Amino acid sequence: MDQISCRSALAQYGNPPNPCYDQSMRLAPADPDLFGERTRGLLEGCPNPKPSPADKASFGRLASLYTAFSTEFASFALKECLSRGHTRIADPFAGMGTLGEAARVYPVDLVLNDLNPFAVASCCVRTATIAELERATQTVRSLVPESRGADDESRFRSAVNALLPRGQTVVDCLLDPSTEEAQFGLCCLHILSIARISMHKRLRGSNPTWTKRAGGGAVIDGDFESAVEAAICSLCDYAAQLPSRAEGMSVRLSNRDVADLDWAEGGVDAIVTSPPYPNRTDYIRHYLPAAELLLAGDRDIERRLREIQIGTPLIRGDHAGVELPRSVEMLIERVRTHRSYASERYYAKGFRYYFEDMSRALARFAGWLAPKGIALLVVQDTFYKEILVPVADLLGDIAQIHGLDLVGVERFKVRNSMSRLSPHTRAALPKPQLAETVILLSKV
Repeated sequence: MDQISCRSALAQYGNPPNPCYDQSMRLAPADPDLFGERTRGLLEGCPNPKPSPADKASFGRLASLYTAFSTEFASFALKECLSRGHTRIADPFAGMGTLGEAARVYPVDLVLNDLNPFAVASCCVRTATIAELERATQTVRSLVPESRGADDESRFRSAVNALLPRGQTVVDCLLDPSTEEAQFGLCCLHILSIARISMHKRLRGSNPTWTKRAGGGAVIDGDFESAVEAAICSLCDYAAQLPSRAEGMSVRLSNRDVADLDWAEGGVDAIVTSPPYPNRTDYIRHYLPAAELLLAGDRDIERRLREIQIGTPLIRGDHAGVELPRSVEMLIERVRTHRSYASERYYAKGFRYYFEDMSRALARFAGWLAPKGIALLVVQDTFYKEILVPVADLLGDIAQIHGLDLVGVERFKVRNSMSRLSPHTRAALPKPQLAETVILLSKV
C-alpha cells in the first residue's frame, strides 16, 4: 500500500470524558448496597468493555470510540458464542464496528446494522479486505486533484459525487450496503467523512455530545488536500495492523432502525451489542460533520434519524401499547415527580422513550434468536440528579417480559460518566458509583 507507514497528523476526534480502562475496576459480584442480589457470576473472565489505549491508538485515530466497546471484549464475546456452537452472530447497534474487526479471524456469519450512516461506513472499513482498503485509499487520493469547487466544502461535495454512480446519492448506496460496490464506496466515503470531521473539530457546543452545524467555509479549520491526505495516512496505518479475514468469515451490513429490520425469525444464534445509553446522547449530532456530508445536507432525513434513535434528546410521541415492568414505571415516576426544572415535561419523557424503545428492541431480539440463543449486551448506569438509574437491572426486567432470561452479569466501576457533567448531580452526589455492565440473556 502507498505510504503504508505514513504517520498521520489527524488527531483523535472529539471524545467526551471517558471512563478509564482499568481491569482492576471490576466490581465485586456481591455488592448488596448498590446492586442487591441480581449479580450472577456466569461471565467469569469477561474483560473490561471500555476501549483500551490500544483501541484508541488504532481505530480511535479514525473515529471517536466513546460509544464503542473494546476489541478485547468483542473477542471474548465471539469466543463465548463459538464455544456454544453459535456462528450466526448479529450486532443491531454496530456503532463503529468493533465486533466486525474482532470477527475477522473467526469463521462466523456476521450481520451488522446501525441507524447512523457514518457508523455503517465505519463497519465497512473494519470488515473490508486489505485489498479493498488499499484500493479505497488510492481512489480517494486520485479524486483530490479532480475535485471541483471554489472552497473546501464544494470540493467535498464534488468528491462524494464522483464516487457515486450517476444519479445516485449516499442514501441510495446505504439502502443495500452489503453489495461489493456499495461497501467499496462506503470505505471511500469514510475517508472523506473523517477528513471533514477533522476540519470541523472546533465546532463543539456546550453539550459535549453535540457538534455545532457547519455555518460555511469560514468555520472550516484546515484545507481539503491536507485533511484528506491525513485521513488516508491514518487509514493506511490502521490497515497495516489488521489481520486478514479468516476463511469462512462473512459479513452483511444494513442501515436501518432496529424496528424496521427484516431479519428472519430464529435466524440468529447470538447477539453481541452495546445499545445506546439513556444519557440523552445525540449520536447523529455527535458525528454531524460526517452526517451532513453523507446525507447531502438533507435536514429532513437528519431530523428523522435524530428522532428515532434510541435515547433521543428530542421530544416525540410515545409508542402505544408498550408494556413496561413495574420497576421501570417506578423509576419514570420518580423522575417525573422530581422537584427539578423540566423533570415532568422533558426528562421523564426521555426515560420513557428510552425504555419503550429498548422494550421494542428486546422483543425483536427474542424473535431473531434461535432456541437456546444468547444476547450479550454492554450497558451503563446513569443518574438523574441524585436518582440512580440501574440500567442493567431494568433492562433485565424488560427482557423477561419478552422471554429472555437474565443469566449472567459482570459489572465494572465507571469513574467518569455523562451524569457527572451535571453540576446538580455532582452537588447532590459528589462520587456517584456507576457501573458499566455486561449482561448475558438467554432465550427461554
